[in-house]
Amino acid sequence: MSLRSTLFKSALLPLLVAALAVFSVPSFAYDWQTVKPKNGGFSVDFPGAPKLAQKATQDIAAYSWIYGNKEKKFLVLASTSDNYGSHIDADRELQGTEVGFLRQVDGKTTSRKRVKIRGAHGKKLPASIFNFVTSAGWKGLSKVIVDGDTVYITVMMWGPGAHVAAVRKRFLASYKLLPRTRPPKPAAN
Repeated sequence: MSLRSTLFKSALLPLLVAALAVFSVPSFAYDWQTVKPKNGGFSVDFPGAPKLAQKATQDIAAYSWIYGNKEKKFLVLASTSDNYGSHIDADRELQGTEVGFLRQVDGKTTSRKRVKIRGAHGKKLPASIFNFVTSAGWKGLSKVIVDGDTVYITVMMWGPGAHVAAVRKRFLASYKLLPRTRPPKPAAN
């Protein structure tokens, strides 16, 4: 398993699970906000104000923006992870991130495709898009993009009976990679 998928497994996924229990919006209306984190390398529309979660190790810095709505039974996440250790093997990273994620949510892939996505500077980047279902009946979609030693991840999950087609469409369609300067290696926390 790659360093990044290990980090995703150990650091980011518990944040996803915790977000379902913590973040709640009392009304059914959405307060759409375009999030364009400084040096995050992307912009995306969130249906409410996301919370930032950060994790740094000796070799990896991960930043995740998470929004969950307990009433409507859904969660969205966008993250950027920089690897400062050994060079990332894109194919292994795409596979390892998917496997690690599915293990954490007790899920299985229902469909998967490998694609090339145009990056911020026009370069075609390797990516994996996979749909999944969890043992608790949640469904979801994740996109993992590898750009050199940086990995971008989006996740949308929704519970049984949730009606989130409009949220899913806007969140996923709004995601764009942007030019960024990779920040210096942070101190581990």
